[in-house]
Amino acid sequence: MKKSIILSITILLIKAAFSQGSNPNFGIGGKAGLNITYFPDNYSIGQSSTGANAGIVGVMDFGKTATTSLVAEILFNQKGGTNRVSGRNQISAIDIPILFRFSKAIKDELPLKLFFNAGPYIGLNFYRKSIGEVPLNYAKDFTSNLLELGLCGGLGVMYPIGPGVLMVEFRHGFSLTNVVPKSLESNQITSFSLGYIYYMKGQSQEKKDKKIDAGFE
Repeated sequence: MKKSIILSITILLIKAAFSQGSNPNFGIGGKAGLNITYFPDNYSIGQSSTGANAGIVGVMDFGKTATTSLVAEILFNQKGGTNRVSGRNQISAIDIPILFRFSKAIKDELPLKLFFNAGPYIGLNFYRKSIGEVPLNYAKDFTSNLLELGLCGGLGVMYPIGPGVLMVEFRHGFSLTNVVPKSLESNQITSFSLGYIYYMKGQSQEKKDKKIDAGFE
């Protein structure tokens, strides 16, 4: 059921993006930052843990004003936290979010843009380690589910520099699937990141049109 929900959301995001325009502008870049994560169970959310995030970002902007975009990422995320069932845990994962992004200039005369994004992600939890005393003995012997499905969303700002944009983003995500079999343990992650996107065309068509119009004034 949860896998069907994630698949349906992804298809809807792709359809919505392509309906915005026929001449997309492509960009690719990277990002890195800090994670504040939780590993809640069915009793409490527990204590937070900190980690790092880093990865590759691909962007497909649609429309002349590039206000809508489809964003795909491949991220390394450090997750974890402390709860009453499994104690303190460290988790390393590769997450692949597929996001729909809407951006808007804060003021017409300023190039700074505010953006919002949201969508599903699929994660591969390739490493999990319990640290210290484990409250329940059976939890120590459990292995993590390799596959994780979840939802994430956030906001940030973009500023054009050279042929691309510098971006600062705040994001929150949570897993819909259990991290540990036969338990209600899940991942929750709040991230802050800094990144840069290089656009293949160098500049948006909107900026080129403005330069051409200015030359005839």
